[in-house]
Formats: sequence, C-alpha cells, structure tokens
Amino acid sequence: MNTRLATESTAKGAADGELACAHCGQLAPRDVRAELGQAWFCCSGCQAVHAILVQARLTDYYSLRERSGERGTPARQEPAQAFAEFDTPAFQRLYCQSLDASVDRAELELGGLHCAACVWLVERLPRIEPAVQRARVDLGRGRLTLEFLARGPGSSPLSRLAATLAGLGYAPRPARGHAAERERRRELRGLLLRIGVAGASAGNVMLLAFALYGGADEISGLPETGTMAGATLRFLHGATWLVSMPALWAAASFFRGAIASLRTRTPHMDLPIALGILTAFIWGTVSILRGGEGIYFDTITILIFLLLIGRYLDVRHRQRQSQAAELLSAVLPGRARRLLAGSERDIESVPLDALSPGDCVLVSSGETVPVDGVVRFGESMLDVSLMSGESEPVLVRPGHAALAGALNVGGELGIEVEEAGAGTRVARLLESVERAVSERAPVLGLTNRMAGRFTWTVLACSLGVFLIWAPRSLEAGVSSALAVLIVACPCALAMATPLALTSAVAQAARAGILVFGAGSLERLAAPSLIVLDKTGTLTLGQLRVLNRAGTTELDPYVLAIEQRVLHPAGRALAQELARIGTKPSHEVEDAREILGSGITARVPNGTLLVGSAAFVLGHARPSSAVAAALETAPPAQSPVLVALNGTAQAVFFLADQIRSDAAQSLRRLHELGHSLCILSGDAEAPVAHVAATLAREADVQFECVLAGVSPEQKLARVQAWARQRPSVVMVGDGINDAGALSAAHVGVAVGGAAEAARLSADVYLSQSGALALASLMEGSRRTLRTIQRGVGFSLGYNALGIGLAAAGILNPLVAAIMMPLSSLTVVSHAFRSQSFRRCGAHRAEAP
Repeated sequence: MNTRLATESTAKGAADGELACAHCGQLAPRDVRAELGQAWFCCSGCQAVHAILVQARLTDYYSLRERSGERGTPARQEPAQAFAEFDTPAFQRLYCQSLDASVDRAELELGGLHCAACVWLVERLPRIEPAVQRARVDLGRGRLTLEFLARGPGSSPLSRLAATLAGLGYAPRPARGHAAERERRRELRGLLLRIGVAGASAGNVMLLAFALYGGADEISGLPETGTMAGATLRFLHGATWLVSMPALWAAASFFRGAIASLRTRTPHMDLPIALGILTAFIWGTVSILRGGEGIYFDTITILIFLLLIGRYLDVRHRQRQSQAAELLSAVLPGRARRLLAGSERDIESVPLDALSPGDCVLVSSGETVPVDGVVRFGESMLDVSLMSGESEPVLVRPGHAALAGALNVGGELGIEVEEAGAGTRVARLLESVERAVSERAPVLGLTNRMAGRFTWTVLACSLGVFLIWAPRSLEAGVSSALAVLIVACPCALAMATPLALTSAVAQAARAGILVFGAGSLERLAAPSLIVLDKTGTLTLGQLRVLNRAGTTELDPYVLAIEQRVLHPAGRALAQELARIGTKPSHEVEDAREILGSGITARVPNGTLLVGSAAFVLGHARPSSAVAAALETAPPAQSPVLVALNGTAQAVFFLADQIRSDAAQSLRRLHELGHSLCILSGDAEAPVAHVAATLAREADVQFECVLAGVSPEQKLARVQAWARQRPSVVMVGDGINDAGALSAAHVGVAVGGAAEAARLSADVYLSQSGALALASLMEGSRRTLRTIQRGVGFSLGYNALGIGLAAAGILNPLVAAIMMPLSSLTVVSHAFRSQSFRRCGAHRAEAP
C-alpha cells in the first residue's frame, strides 16, 4: 500500500466513523476528526516509521499486512542509548560473531513478529540502515540473524540498529541460550560431516567391490586370460582397504561408546557394533595380506553410514528436548519501562536485570507484567490465566500485588518492584521446570535393555563356534566365528527402534502431533495416570455466551461498547453479537469502564449499564424475564446484565464451555486402560461442574478432581505421583502447567499453549482439547508393536544365521550378504507401518 492508498484507507475509516492510524491501524478516539484524504497517526512514533517506509519505498508492507489479515502495533521511538548494553564487550562476546575484519553477525530475538509482512519488512532493513548487509528472520522462533558493518567506513554500532528495529515496532533482545545452541549446531554439523564422509567412502568402496565381484571369474583383455590378473586383484583389494579408512574415522563415536561401556562395565549397543566393525576390518586386512578371500569393506562402510544416520536422528530428538529448559525464559519481556527517580512521566527502557527493589515500572494495556511487585498507581484488570488457570481476570488497585507473567487487559499501571529477573515467582517456577527436565530419567529403550544380553550372547556364540571348528582347522574356526559376528551384527537391532520411532514421529507430525522426545512414545504406550488441566484441555479456554434472556433491542449499543474492550467477558459478548449479525451503533457516547464491574455509556434513550449482576443490580431493578432467568441459571455460568434507565432488560450467561469432543476422548482413554485425574487452578465451582458433566457423559470415574491448585502445588503433586507410579502423563497449556509438564514422565501441551508449556513438554498437540490425545495414545501403542516386530525380525535373522554359521554352512562372505537383508527387512517394516494411520480420521471428526 503506497502513501495514497494509506491515506484513502484512513479517509474511508473516517467516512465510516472509524478513523484509523495510517501505520498501525489502531482506531482513533471519538473526538478526533480529520479531513478526507488526510492521513492520521495515533502517535509520533507511527508517523516517523511511516515516513521511513515511504522514503525507503517499502510501503508494500501495508498491502502485505492487509492481505494477511493482521493489524500493526503502535511504534515507539527508542533512542540508541536504550540499547547501550548491545555495544558492551560482554554482550558482543556472547551474542556476536566476527565474520571478517569489518563484518559481525548478531542473533537477536524480536518481539512483535506476527506474519509474513513483518518478515518481509525486517528482511529489508538494509534499505533503511546501509550498515546492514543481510537480515534473515526465523518467524517460528522469532529470531533475527543480522550481518552488519561493525568496523570501518559506513559502520554502525549494534545499539543503533536495535533502536531502528524497535522504532519499526520489533523490539530486539538477546537470543537467550545462543552459546548453547551454537554447541548443538556444532555437534549436528560434526555428525553430518561424518555421515558425508561415510557415505562417500561407502559409495567408492561399492564401486570397487562391483569390479571385484563382477570380474573375479572372468575378465577379458588381462594378461591372464579367463581370470583377473593377480596384480590387478591385489590393487583393487588394497584400494578398497584404503578407501574404507575414512569410514573408520567416521565411526569413532561408536568406538568411544564401546570403550566407555567397557570402562563402566555397562553393556551398550555401541559395544557389539564396534566389535563387529573392528573384527571385520581386521579380518579383511589379514585376508588381503594373505592373498585370500573374505574382503568385507563394502559391508563395513555401508553399516557405518546407516548407523550414523540413526545416530543423527537420535541426537536431533535429544537436542529438541534439551532446548526446552533454555528457552523457557521467553515468558517474560526482555525489557521494562522504568520511571526515572523523582519524575512522574519520564521513563527509560532498561533490561530486567537492571531493575532493583523500589523502582517503579509502567505496564500499559496489552503488555505483560515484567516483575513481582505492588501496584503504586492506576487501576486495571490482570489476566492471570496462564499463571493460575483462573479464567476470569482479577481487579488490581494501589496496594494490590502484581505477579510477573500476568497480562494487563485494562488501564496503565505503575508497579513498584519487589523482585525482578530470577527472583520472580514465575522465574522460580521455570527454574524448577529446568531442574525437573535435567533430572528426569530418560526412557530406557527396548533395544538398550536387550543390549547387554545380546552382546554377551553373540560373543559366547562366536567363541563357542571357534572352539568347535578350531581343532579341525584354525582358518575354519576363525571363518565360522567371524561369520557369527558378521551375521549377528546388531545393525538391524540397533535400527529397529530409531527407524520405527522416526517413521511414527513423521506420521504424527503430518497429523498435527509433534513428538519432541521420540522415546516418550514407549511411555505413552503403557497404561498411565493421565492428569488433565481443565482450561484449554477439557474446555475451550475462553468465555462463550451459552444462553441469554430478555430484549435484543439493546444489542447494537452493547456491541459498540464491548468491541473496544480487552476483558474476556467483553470479547465474548462482542463475538456472539457479531456472529448473529448485529451491527454496532454509532450513537454511543461517553463510555466509561468501571474496573472489575462493568461499563456505563450514554445512548439516545438514556444511560446504559453493562456489567456483572452485582454492579448492574446495584443501580437497576431486573425485568421479569431477567429475574426468572437469574433464578434458574446454573451456578457455573456467569451472568452479564444490560440495563437502560434503571431497568435490567437483558442478561447474557457466560461460561468456559466444555469441548464437544471431550467426553468421547475421555471414554476412549478409559477403554485403553488409562486412569484419569483433573488438576486445575480454576475455582472449585466450574471445575466440579466440568468433572461431573464429563463423568456422566463419558461414563468414566475420575481418580481425583483438584481445584484451586497453585503452580507450585501442581508441580509437587505430579512429582509425588511420578515417584509412585510407573507412568504419569500431564496434559496442560498454561505457564502454571509448565512445572508439572516437566515433572511428569511425559508432558503433553495442547494447541494454543503458552510458550513455556510447549517447550517443557515432550509432545505438542496442534489441536486443542483431548481428541488428539486419544490418537496419540493409540498411535503410541501401534508404534511399540512395530518396534517389537522389528526386534523380532532382527533376532530371528540372527538366530538363523548363528545356527547356519555354527553348522559350517555359512561363511563370512555369505554372512556379509545375509546381514543387510535383516536391515532391509527392518527398514521396510518400519516405514511401511502406519502407527498414526487413524489420526487423520480423528482430525476430520473434530469440530
């Protein structure tokens, strides 16, 4: 959208009675009027950013944003001094990397990224700041990678670039955990390098082996007609030995694991793998020196290549789980607006670590409270649902406590700091999450449990076969023993679990189920205690109008009032009235919000009141229809009354509605053998109503129903259950659930979950509610059966091969051919299985 179109949009809004800012799209106050064709800005920050975009010819941003259906946020002009910490040596060492003598790379987290239009604008930062050479945005993680001139002509300090980003509406902050993430990337890059080396080695060895196998009996044109020349044969054997050496370097991790296994006397799958690789390589080398057969370098290199791929997938899964604890600090904003000492309005933007007890921070509507403290001035409503599970916002006035992590949905607050940063309650909760994640014992996989027995069994069989055949012929004994080691190589056994899990995880992802720790599927397959949070899991997580009574004539006035407020009850009323086709009236004037009670306004017929029953009935008497509806209303529903000139003429009944699929899902979970429990921070009445309704509709019994539980109590309760039971699954979506999710054997976050809940969980369901949970449990059971069948195939091949080798029927060459067949069988079975085949059907049934 160019400047002319922006002006036309503003003019159109004015013509419709809805004047909007030409940059951010925020609606203008009623008393603001502008001439048609003239752009209006809500603040000087928006006007300055709009001018920058016009000058840089980046006004296409507005059309992109409009097509994505997003509205911007008011821009704040921050001075470069607000980001002075970005230029300090400590910051540069942690978050910046020198690419050459003049260019640095910095990784920052950006607030305010909403859509593709935001990405488009930020990535064109070089057109606004010439010092920026490259800007790349990761929308999913909210991160910006910036390459800029830090030294020399045309350079710019990072603080200035950060101020420019903040001025555009994208507040930058340090990318937390950047150093740890760099280490994770280095580990993955190292594995990818080893996979590439092993793949190249295997490919070249296979080409040489093809020449050997294809021309061992007959090749024309050589000095010795009818057979491959001895010199050529020795050359090819030596070449295969030489080309296979890089693959041995790539397999170093298996040798290290085997050595560690021997030192700790703990059998591990790396031990038989390393033993098989090393034995085959040594015997192949001996065979070359003796001029005989038994060259297995093609088998060795292919084996290493496939095992490294499995190791890479396993490391990826473990890293995704370890990242959870480090990214939890994203719950709080990176900076706060602090009032200067001795001033009432002069503010400065500072990092949270710079705040001290006694400081006063400002928190505007729509912002997250950054500290624990006491309200010094202002009145507002705080949405604490993510922290406590309470579905209704709470009223705060001077003297009331305000906790970090709460969302301000009312007026501006001044909060005196008591605790900031690591001392806040939410920080202590997230610290317990990190501790629980680090202390949580990993699931011991099926193949790892079998590793010790398998290792000693194979070694014993190999030794026994050698002792049987050695008295007849030493060469026959070595050949038969080596055939046992090769055919019983644990390649297929080692791949059975990761391949089945990888296939299941991919299928689950296509169905909207993201499994971060693949080993969790084994836990989920067992009968478990499933602990369910109420809000967002069993209910919709937001207030809905379930019923109404009285006149509908006042609906246009109610819609005009409530579509401007942030209170959940007001949003519920506005959504319901808009859904039934109500048009807002433009005749509402002097609307004033009475915090915690309701709203008063002047309409053509008199004074209108909209609010709670206590507030409205304190100023008006109910009509007969309203009085009858209030007497018969269920206790779990909250009434919102509408009164005109002293008479309450309409009433809306609001509640957090139970999901339509909840009963069906709970019934299926009960049939699968799982026990059910509700653990909620909400009030006792709505929790009891939800539990009783679902118990009746699903015909199940909850093992326990607990309401009014704090985040710390949730964590302690789940920790206690996890010590007493073999498998505890916690399902939730709020910050108050993050500790419990990390303490459970398996944490499951549902759609719409807070970032802390998502990152501390082992599984994320993109759908809200419990329907996908039943699909997850069923799919986990099918995955475990796939693993068991794969292990069975592998052990069956090994038993058959060991028997043939012991009988002297199987030599090492045939064993080398037979061994990959077991791997192919396991691979084919794993990727043909459909562990989550029914998830699509479940999704189709979802409302």
